[in-house]
Amino acid sequence: NSIVVPAELIFKKGAVGDAMYFIARGEIVIYNPGTADDAELDLNRLLCLSYEVVMPLEQTSDGAVLLSVERDGGYFGERALLLGAPRAASAAARTFAELLRLPSEDFKGVLKQHPAFAAE
Repeated sequence: NSIVVPAELIFKKGAVGDAMYFIARGEIVIYNPGTADDAELDLNRLLCLSYEVVMPLEQTSDGAVLLSVERDGGYFGERALLLGAPRAASAAARTFAELLRLPSEDFKGVLKQHPAFAAE
């Protein structure tokens, strides 16, 4: 288990996918940082965007685009593990959040034990 604080970066787009995450409590934003580095973004502006009203997808002044907001009981980061590819987006805490981390090796073990899950 880990606790993250608002605007804390969980992973960057392009990073190696070493785990997926389950949200016990809180909100996590999944976003495309655009051409800017995550460290240079105004994450507070991004965190204020509401995914429900961002249609078409709204950009911050830095070019970041909010892709989704994941909440209690949700999960994220599985795509990089399933595809064996770099992270397709960045993730940051929108609120204080408690995350459960499933490392890549354990994820692979689950897929071997439950082939039907892997097929989905």
